Amino acid sequence: MDSTGKLIVSTYLANDAIPIDNSFITVTKSDENPPTLLGVRLTDKSGKTNAIEIDTPDVEYSLSPGNENIPFTSVDVRVDHPETYTVIVKNVQIFSGQTSISNVMLLPLPENPSPDERQKIYIITPQNL
Repeated sequence: MDSTGKLIVSTYLANDAIPIDNSFITVTKSDENPPTLLGVRLTDKSGKTNAIEIDTPDVEYSLSPGNENIPFTSVDVRVDHPETYTVIVKNVQIFSGQTSISNVMLLPLPENPSPDERQKIYIITPQNL
């Protein structure tokens, strides 16, 4: 039986001190080629998105050690804002019945950045469950 979890993305500057509104958030399922679009949101004045509901494996898979089934859904989160580097966070884990919060610290762009300098990628390693 499949279930759902939720994802909220928060965007900030200066070590979580300054929330960034109007960040464009794209969430895709990371284990599919081509990736499946799961949701698109804009951050509000507090730097947060509304929750995105995501299909997940059943909660039972996360309750028993040694279970061969992966108990979460991995998604990629892309954050675009015209004044900051684009940030991509790969393999954000979403569990059934839980709301995951992905805090993304954005970095201001330098003057006249080259196109290949506009992106930062972070990869989350899966938990050993």
